[in-house]
Amino acid sequence: MAELEDYIVPSSGSPATAFNKTDYYAEPHNFKSIFNELYLPYTSVLMNCMFWTQSYPRIVTDEQLRDLELHNQLRLLSIGDISCDFEGSVECLKKFSTIEDPYYMYDPQTGLM
Repeated sequence: MAELEDYIVPSSGSPATAFNKTDYYAEPHNFKSIFNELYLPYTSVLMNCMFWTQSYPRIVTDEQLRDLELHNQLRLLSIGDISCDFEGSVECLKKFSTIEDPYYMYDPQTGLM
């Protein structure tokens, strides 16, 4: 399980710069996610269970998914989001599932479901 400081880095400067959670919460726009570089190429199931608002960087964007798929590095089979954030920290979650319709397919290249 990855912790916040494992994949959130300052937007400017070296990724080796020490992560400071207080700075991140105070000024999240100064940070970016490198989850797509470090973990996503090796992930087949992603279960997202984090609090997120628009002020924070997404952990996975549509563009990152497209790029990984384009380079044959996307191995994702399933994404679950316990927090139910529509286009939230995992941007490709563009529809809420229901008991009657519990899943949907998403094409990173076209953005279609």
